[in-house]
Amino acid sequence: MYKKTATGTVWARSHVYISPDMNHSNAFVQFTLEELVKQYGDEFKKEGRTLEHVFCWSDGCAGQFKNKNQFYWLVNSLSLDGGKSYVRIAHHFFQSCHGKV
Repeated sequence: MYKKTATGTVWARSHVYISPDMNHSNAFVQFTLEELVKQYGDEFKKEGRTLEHVFCWSDGCAGQFKNKNQFYWLVNSLSLDGGKSYVRIAHHFFQSCHGKV
C-alpha cells in the first residue's frame, strides 16, 4: 500500500501469505484480497474514515487474476459491515510479463 501523508512522504506496505495451496488458485487470491480489504477497512474506521475504493495492480495470470471468476467477484463489491456500505475495487493489470520482478 502506498500512502501520501500530510508532510508529502510516501510509504509502502507489503503483504505475504504463505499457503499450502500449490495451485495458487483464484479462490486463494479472492480470500487474501478480502482479508486485506477488511484489515484496511478496520484501520480506516479507527481513523474515523470509510474505506470506499481499493486499487489493485497485478500481472495478467489467467489462473489467478484475469478470468471470469475474478471479474464476477470484483463486480460484487465487498461489504465491510453487513451490507450497509461497500468497497469499490478496481483491478489493473501490468502489461504481460512486466508485473514480475
